[in-house]
Amino acid sequence: MRSQRAPVGWFARVRLGSRIGLGLGVAIGALVLLVSLLQGGGTVQIRGQQASVAGLLAAYLFGGTFAGALGGALWPLMRSPPGAVFIGMLLVAPFCWGVVFARMGSGAWGTLETIVVAISTVTLGASIGLGIRNGVRWSR
Repeated sequence: MRSQRAPVGWFARVRLGSRIGLGLGVAIGALVLLVSLLQGGGTVQIRGQQASVAGLLAAYLFGGTFAGALGGALWPLMRSPPGAVFIGMLLVAPFCWGVVFARMGSGAWGTLETIVVAISTVTLGASIGLGIRNGVRWSR
Protein backbone atom coordinates (compact mmCIF):
# COMPACT_ATOMS: atom_id res chain seq x y z
CA MET A 1 0.00 0.00 0.00
CA ARG A 2 1.34 3.38 -0.98
CA SER A 3 0.97 6.29 1.38
CA GLN A 4 -0.26 9.58 0.00
CA ARG A 5 1.26 12.77 1.34
CA ALA A 6 -0.88 15.84 1.36
CA PRO A 7 0.58 18.74 -0.62
CA VAL A 8 2.30 21.28 1.57
CA GLY A 9 0.42 24.57 1.64
CA TRP A 10 1.83 27.99 0.92
CA PHE A 11 1.78 29.14 4.56
CA ALA A 12 3.49 25.96 5.77
CA ARG A 13 6.25 26.42 3.16
CA VAL A 14 6.76 30.06 4.19
CA ARG A 15 6.89 29.12 7.87
CA LEU A 16 9.37 26.29 7.25
CA GLY A 17 11.52 28.47 5.00
CA SER A 18 11.64 31.29 7.54
CA ARG A 19 12.63 28.85 10.29
CA ILE A 20 15.44 27.42 8.17
CA GLY A 21 16.61 30.92 7.23
CA LEU A 22 16.51 32.07 10.84
CA GLY A 23 18.47 28.97 11.87
CA LEU A 24 21.16 29.74 9.31
CA GLY A 25 21.21 33.37 10.46
CA VAL A 26 21.63 32.28 14.09
CA ALA A 27 24.46 29.91 13.15
CA ILE A 28 26.32 32.59 11.20
CA GLY A 29 25.54 35.14 13.92
CA ALA A 30 27.14 32.86 16.50
CA LEU A 31 30.31 32.85 14.40
CA VAL A 32 30.21 36.66 14.24
CA LEU A 33 29.86 36.82 18.04
CA LEU A 34 32.75 34.40 18.49
CA VAL A 35 34.98 36.48 16.22
CA SER A 36 33.97 39.68 18.03
CA LEU A 37 34.80 38.10 21.38
CA LEU A 38 38.19 36.99 20.07
CA GLN A 39 38.87 40.46 18.66
CA GLY A 40 37.55 42.11 21.84
CA GLY A 41 35.13 44.77 20.66
CA GLY A 42 31.81 45.82 19.20
CA THR A 43 33.26 45.65 15.71
CA VAL A 44 34.95 42.90 13.76
CA GLN A 45 37.66 43.33 11.21
CA ILE A 46 36.89 41.80 7.83
CA ARG A 47 39.68 42.06 5.27
CA GLY A 48 40.99 45.24 6.83
CA GLN A 49 37.59 46.92 7.22
CA GLN A 50 35.64 47.37 10.43
CA ALA A 51 32.07 46.04 10.53
CA SER A 52 29.55 46.56 13.31
CA VAL A 53 28.68 43.36 15.16
CA ALA A 54 25.12 44.59 15.70
CA GLY A 55 24.78 45.38 11.99
CA LEU A 56 26.10 42.00 10.95
CA LEU A 57 23.83 40.18 13.41
CA ALA A 58 20.79 42.10 12.20
CA ALA A 59 21.71 41.43 8.57
CA TYR A 60 22.10 37.70 9.10
CA LEU A 61 19.03 37.25 11.34
CA PHE A 62 16.58 39.39 9.36
CA GLY A 63 18.10 38.57 5.98
CA GLY A 64 18.02 34.84 6.72
CA THR A 65 14.43 34.91 7.93
CA PHE A 66 13.25 37.01 4.99
CA ALA A 67 15.15 34.96 2.41
CA GLY A 68 13.88 31.71 3.88
CA ALA A 69 10.27 32.90 3.85
CA LEU A 70 10.64 34.09 0.27
CA GLY A 71 12.19 30.80 -0.78
CA GLY A 72 9.40 28.86 0.88
CA ALA A 73 6.73 30.93 -0.82
CA LEU A 74 8.24 30.45 -4.27
CA TRP A 75 9.46 26.88 -3.81
CA PRO A 76 7.33 25.40 -6.66
CA LEU A 77 9.50 27.37 -9.12
CA MET A 78 12.41 25.05 -8.23
CA ARG A 79 11.01 22.47 -10.67
CA SER A 80 12.83 24.11 -13.60
CA PRO A 81 16.51 25.17 -13.85
CA PRO A 82 15.67 28.83 -14.65
CA GLY A 83 13.28 28.87 -11.70
CA ALA A 84 15.99 27.41 -9.47
CA VAL A 85 18.45 30.11 -10.56
CA PHE A 86 15.82 32.80 -9.88
CA ILE A 87 14.98 31.40 -6.42
CA GLY A 88 18.69 31.08 -5.59
CA MET A 89 19.28 34.73 -6.46
CA LEU A 90 16.31 35.78 -4.33
CA LEU A 91 17.60 33.71 -1.42
CA VAL A 92 21.11 35.13 -1.60
CA ALA A 93 20.25 38.80 -2.31
CA PRO A 94 19.32 39.79 1.30
CA PHE A 95 22.53 38.24 2.63
CA CYS A 96 24.72 39.93 0.02
CA TRP A 97 23.05 43.29 0.58
CA GLY A 98 23.21 42.93 4.36
CA VAL A 99 26.89 42.09 4.46
CA VAL A 100 27.86 45.00 2.20
CA PHE A 101 25.52 47.36 4.10
CA ALA A 102 26.96 46.29 7.47
CA ARG A 103 30.48 46.92 6.20
CA MET A 104 29.85 50.24 4.44
CA GLY A 105 26.81 51.82 6.11
CA SER A 106 24.16 53.80 4.30
CA GLY A 107 26.25 56.94 3.89
CA ALA A 108 29.04 55.29 1.93
CA TRP A 109 26.82 53.36 -0.50
CA GLY A 110 27.73 53.93 -4.12
CA THR A 111 27.99 52.37 -7.54
CA LEU A 112 30.77 49.96 -6.53
CA GLU A 113 28.71 48.52 -3.67
CA THR A 114 25.72 48.07 -5.97
CA ILE A 115 27.88 46.23 -8.50
CA VAL A 116 29.36 44.00 -5.78
CA VAL A 117 25.90 43.06 -4.51
CA ALA A 118 24.62 42.40 -8.05
CA ILE A 119 27.56 40.22 -9.08
CA SER A 120 27.61 38.23 -5.83
CA THR A 121 23.84 37.76 -5.97
CA VAL A 122 23.93 36.44 -9.54
CA THR A 123 26.95 34.15 -9.13
CA LEU A 124 26.20 32.77 -5.68
CA GLY A 125 22.44 32.67 -6.26
CA ALA A 126 22.66 30.71 -9.50
CA SER A 127 25.07 28.21 -7.96
CA ILE A 128 23.05 27.76 -4.77
CA GLY A 129 19.71 27.54 -6.58
CA LEU A 130 20.92 24.88 -8.99
CA GLY A 131 22.73 23.09 -6.17
CA ILE A 132 19.55 22.90 -4.10
CA ARG A 133 17.51 21.76 -7.09
CA ASN A 134 19.95 19.08 -8.25
CA GLY A 135 21.22 18.04 -4.84
CA VAL A 136 24.76 18.81 -3.83
CA ARG A 137 27.09 15.90 -4.59
CA TRP A 138 30.28 15.93 -2.52
CA SER A 139 31.77 12.81 -4.06
CA ARG A 140 31.79 11.21 -7.49
